[in-house]
Amino acid sequence: MEDNKKREIRDNPSYVELSQTINSIKVIFWIASFLEKFGLKNEKLLNPLKKIPELAENATRMINLPDKFNSHFAKKGWIAYESMNAEIMEKAIELAEKDKINDAETLLVEYFNEKNLNFMLIRMRGINAFKPREQLAQKALEDYLEERYHASIPVALMIIDGLVNDIEQTGFFTSRTDLTAWDSIAGHSSGLQELSKLFYKTRKKTSTEEIYIPYRNGILHGRDLGYANKIVAAKVWGALFAIGDWARIVQAGNKNPPKTEEKQLTWREIFQRLAKNKDRKKLILEWKPRKIQANKDFPIYGKTDDYGENTPERTLVSFMEFWSKENYGKMTELIKNYFKVSIGKAAGELREIFKGKKLERFEILSVVDKAPTLSIIKVRIYYTRNEENLIKKETEIWVVYEDEDNNPKVRGELGGSWKITREIFWDII
Repeated sequence: MEDNKKREIRDNPSYVELSQTINSIKVIFWIASFLEKFGLKNEKLLNPLKKIPELAENATRMINLPDKFNSHFAKKGWIAYESMNAEIMEKAIELAEKDKINDAETLLVEYFNEKNLNFMLIRMRGINAFKPREQLAQKALEDYLEERYHASIPVALMIIDGLVNDIEQTGFFTSRTDLTAWDSIAGHSSGLQELSKLFYKTRKKTSTEEIYIPYRNGILHGRDLGYANKIVAAKVWGALFAIGDWARIVQAGNKNPPKTEEKQLTWREIFQRLAKNKDRKKLILEWKPRKIQANKDFPIYGKTDDYGENTPERTLVSFMEFWSKENYGKMTELIKNYFKVSIGKAAGELREIFKGKKLERFEILSVVDKAPTLSIIKVRIYYTRNEENLIKKETEIWVVYEDEDNNPKVRGELGGSWKITREIFWDII
């Protein structure tokens, strides 16, 4: 396993690649601005470029988010992980930077509410080591929601230890277990590895004082008697779902860096790569958001063929059609595959999420192109849950343009397709 103890999460390969892309685009903006000072002004070139600083700033903020979060909260029992809500992390960091750490922790605790917990437990079903523990997890959830923290916490701690043991042959609460994973947020050395050390601290004295860290030894060995509170319980749930993200990576066979054969590039290959980058920069410079309106440029409701080829709105409509037919395999093919799991496993997870939810109709209210790789679609969904009353919800769905390896591509580049991000699920569970 590559040693990443001195590296930060933003040094992960996927983040480094994104940073390099941002820097190359920034250079283009700098050159154009420099030339403008000498009277070489080209509005057609400069207008799209004016959006680059804002896009670069937003991307950079997201790249730095996990490291910032861990620096504030890891010692308190919270860590960043892939599926954690970025907006919640940002708000918590903002509060911490204003010395409102208690308010930040309250925000994080409230994140683990019934809706979010149900959703995250459904997602855990794709992990083989979790399946035999699902019934126990549901009982722990019931106890948590009924504020029986004295019962919920020990059971969740046992689930964590057993789950990791099945994957690594040693449990979560031991220094012998390697809880790292290549190109991972949860599996970074500043994540689960540090959380394990914190939770596994020795607790030798019996105490009735209230604690706010899930000290495994103190709780399960009957020394920390003041453990039964919501903040301790929420931190245990957070640890479980972070382990879930790590486990998906390990289960997919991506724990270690991929083996690559070092190859000396030929001059022909070097020029081909340079040409490709040049073409991408050209597409970025020429990109403009479409100004399209519902019922004018596209129908509010229709079939897939009613929408333009290789457009984000066409992908969304296809997703809705497959949902109405309960074709979870096809739905899965249109969703961003964060963890590169097999279509079969992803479809099984999707089936659990959408079980009992029948789509009646939908309406596309707006489509906004936010960046060369991102469009946001506002949609109104009508569906029933378990054949009960009709539910109507409006939600914003992010659709991204990427290649088969989840790498972002610029609209117009060959080899890309539009994928729906999983944020859609949060509004229909």
